Amino acid sequence: MEQNQKIDISDFITSCNEFIEGKFILADIKISKILRSISTLKEIYNLIAESLINYDFEREFKKIKDSSVGKGSNHLELPLDNQQIIPLVFSMLVEIDSKKLNFDTLLSSSFPIANTQKEEYELFSKYVILPFRNAIAQIFGVDAKNYIFEEKIVEEEINIIDKKLKEIEELDLELVKKNEIDKQLEAVNAENVASKIEEEDLLEQQNSKKANDEEISLLFSRISRMCGIIESKSIGIKDTLKKSNIYLIVDALIESCAIKNKKIAVALILSLNLVAHRERVIKQELKEINNICFEFYA
Repeated sequence: MEQNQKIDISDFITSCNEFIEGKFILADIKISKILRSISTLKEIYNLIAESLINYDFEREFKKIKDSSVGKGSNHLELPLDNQQIIPLVFSMLVEIDSKKLNFDTLLSSSFPIANTQKEEYELFSKYVILPFRNAIAQIFGVDAKNYIFEEKIVEEEINIIDKKLKEIEELDLELVKKNEIDKQLEAVNAENVASKIEEEDLLEQQNSKKANDEEISLLFSRISRMCGIIESKSIGIKDTLKKSNIYLIVDALIESCAIKNKKIAVALILSLNLVAHRERVIKQELKEINNICFEFYA
């Protein structure tokens, strides 16, 4: 599993850093971005696919949780070995992204020391995402430690008061500016107002389309990830013809995701169901792909 070769994994590093520096309310989007960066970087993708062969996430996660939080530790403690960290955290992120693992429940049970959801998110960043980022970076000979996780410093009461006073002062200035703008708007004729409304409607439509396009891209990315896992797990299928058919359909499905063709992807998913529905080794991944397929029309 050791690579010891430098490659450009800056997209992966950046997506991890964005999670660490982000907020809980955007956690699902940040996790999807980390997984999408993995699916688009062939070297990382292959590394993780190899680590997942015969890997039992539920068993390993329970073992680690029991050995840390279960024995009175204040937080979930990951193993020190990179080859154990990588499949564990990747599987955890996939489970959260597919909603099989409730993120709120995971945080509260893994970090009992935290008093707020914000603190839980910060501890998850520090003890899960940061080691995952550094483990992959180290394997590829990349220095990812230009970002250093720092404990959040609690402000003294006097600083908080000063900050609030400044906010009030800024609010007063904003109110003055708003009054001036309101007076100017009253002088604008009806034609200009209508034009502004049209511009705002157009911008809203564009933003809505952009958000929808990004959501569709994430769905295709999730399908590609599941296809990679199916390819890895299908190695053990004894029926050679069925295995080759599964590989053929999965490869075609990955290509349809690359060009984002929904109609072809859905047709291939139906074909995959017909060929592989009796294969228990890929039952969960097939179920997940079907769920994603339904989301296209949700």
